[in-house]
This record gives sequence, C-alpha cells and structure tokens, in this order.
Amino acid sequence: MELIENELAKYTITLTILSFLFGTIIKFWLDKETRSFQNSLEGQLGDYKHQLEIERIRLQIAYGGIFEKQANALLDLHQSLIDLQHQADVAMNVGIEDNQSKIEFRKVWGQLRKEYSKNRALLPEEIDKSIQEFLEKIFKAVLAYQSVERRILRTPSDDEFDKLAAKQDEAINVIMIEIPEIEQKIVESMRVRLGVSSAL
Repeated sequence: MELIENELAKYTITLTILSFLFGTIIKFWLDKETRSFQNSLEGQLGDYKHQLEIERIRLQIAYGGIFEKQANALLDLHQSLIDLQHQADVAMNVGIEDNQSKIEFRKVWGQLRKEYSKNRALLPEEIDKSIQEFLEKIFKAVLAYQSVERRILRTPSDDEFDKLAAKQDEAINVIMIEIPEIEQKIVESMRVRLGVSSAL
C-alpha cells in the first residue's frame, strides 16, 4: 500500500510539474504572439497615419490652389463690376452723338461676361446667380435707355421725356443698387475665405 502511495505521490508531483511547465510555455507563447500582434498593429497604424498625413498635405495643396483661384476670380469680378459701373454711368450721361462711350460700355460688359463665364465654377452659388441676373439687366437697361435716347433727336415732348427719364431711372437703379449689392456679396465671400468673417 505504501508503494502505491509513493507512486501516486510521484505521479502527482510529476503531473504538477508538467502542468506548471505546460502553463508557463503556453503563457510564454501567448505573450510572444500578443507582442508580435501588437507590434504588427502599431506598424500598420504608423503606416496608416503616415498615409493620412501624405493625403492631408496633398489635399491642403490642392484646396489651397482652388481657394487661391477662387479668391482671384472674386477679385477680378469685383474690379470688372467697378469698371462696368463707371462705364455704364458714362454711357448714359453723354450726348447722343458720343458713340465711343457706348462702344466702351459694350466692351466692358463683354469682358465681365467673359470673366464670369470662365470663373463661374469657382463662384459661390449666391454670387453666381446675382451676376448672371445682373449681366442681363444692366445690358437691357442701358440699351433701352440708349434706344429711347436715339429716338429723341429733337426737343422731346413731355411724354417722350418721361419715357427717357423712366428708362434712365431703371438703368440707374441697376447701376446704383444692384452693383453695390453684388460687390458686398463678393466682399463678404472674400472675408469668409480669408477667415476674417464668420459667415456669408
């Protein structure tokens, strides 16, 4: 019986030692695999961060170029509006015989229209719509005024004078009210892009 107890004790000790060794080996292997997996994840995360940074820089450069083009388009349109305002005013306040000012008005109007068409994709929607409507109105208003003016080559009757005055008022309204409104929209849009204003 004592022999069996001794053998059982040896077997139990051996089994305990083997269990301990097996547990230690498993723990060592799991720790090693965990560290390897963690290192792999950290490497992938580092690569991902690096790719994101490259993409961020690329987008910043791309958008920076777009913002610069947009700012230049807005500034050019602003200057063209000022030129058109001046030329429309001149075209309506010279004599009937002064065709040069009328030709100059059409030229400046054509330049603004060309600039607008070329840069339309860069313009904020509100400015795009305002300029589109304005170009049509200003051209019609000045032409209508000049048309009435041409028909009155002699001293106008009261009715003719009233028509001329009404057409001039329409054109002046477009020049004096709508151009400043569009200019203000452009200025506000530029301020937003420059970060000196909170909203359009």
